[in-house]
Amino acid sequence: MNLFLKYIKTVFLSATLIILCSFTLKLLWFKLSSFYLKHNEFKEYRKINIGLFGHSQTLGGLDEKILNNNKLNYIFENFSITGAPLYYTTCLIEYTLSKNPKMDVILEIGTNNVDRRGTVKSIFHENSFFHFKNFFFYILRQDFNFILNNKLIDSVKFLLTCTFNFPSYNFTGFQSWDSKFDVALSNFKIDSIKINENYDSKIKLDFEINRLTEVIRRNPSNNFLLIRLPEHELYQEIFSNSDRYNEVICKLTNFKNVYFRDFVNYQLKKEDFRDLYHLSKSGADKFSRHVLNTFLNLRNGH
Repeated sequence: MNLFLKYIKTVFLSATLIILCSFTLKLLWFKLSSFYLKHNEFKEYRKINIGLFGHSQTLGGLDEKILNNNKLNYIFENFSITGAPLYYTTCLIEYTLSKNPKMDVILEIGTNNVDRRGTVKSIFHENSFFHFKNFFFYILRQDFNFILNNKLIDSVKFLLTCTFNFPSYNFTGFQSWDSKFDVALSNFKIDSIKINENYDSKIKLDFEINRLTEVIRRNPSNNFLLIRLPEHELYQEIFSNSDRYNEVICKLTNFKNVYFRDFVNYQLKKEDFRDLYHLSKSGADKFSRHVLNTFLNLRNGH
């Protein structure tokens, strides 16, 4: 019995030591490294001129290859992650700017980013650990108090289950999708009920917006272009939050380094939508070219 207990103790101490060593090495790499991971390849932050940030709408709506084909040789990179709450994306932006202080930001602020029915649910509700583990080191590096006050259990789970995971997210860049608009249209009523179901949020309404405001304030030399991507009118109807959306945008554009362009009603055909709020490959191709022209005109003062 004593031998068994000794064995268990040895295994426990060894496992704990491995976890702590792994965590320490990852934290050091995350702090000191000047590289990010994309398609399992290391790339340098310093080479990027404009970072694209958001969730799946930007991931499938802005093709960095099209954007990089510009006469001014600007380098765009798509750091968007599917399902990412705005708060997590903001931590990612802040970390990325710490690695490349000269980078400008294009950030998606969608209809589903401004109230409690949208992506903020992913912090505490739907698939919360899945999203948390993708952003763990970005959050730890930029806002340790959030983890301390809200995510201790998930942090322990992360340490126990993700010991051998690489600390940086393996970004995919633009994702090409076929149109499934008719299927989305048939699911409209179901999606509407699900989005508008009662949800007991653990955070204040302006929690994410206030965090973004802090990051903008701390980086006055970086330009932030906020955009809303094309969304079908039925998707806007589900949320019906135009007043709240305008309130958020007005608050953010009070900063001199923040600009806003609303493409929500950008004219596209049915086949240019994957569903009610994502673009298909053809839609992303058209929209990426339009955004590039808009961005270049903005840079030229038009």
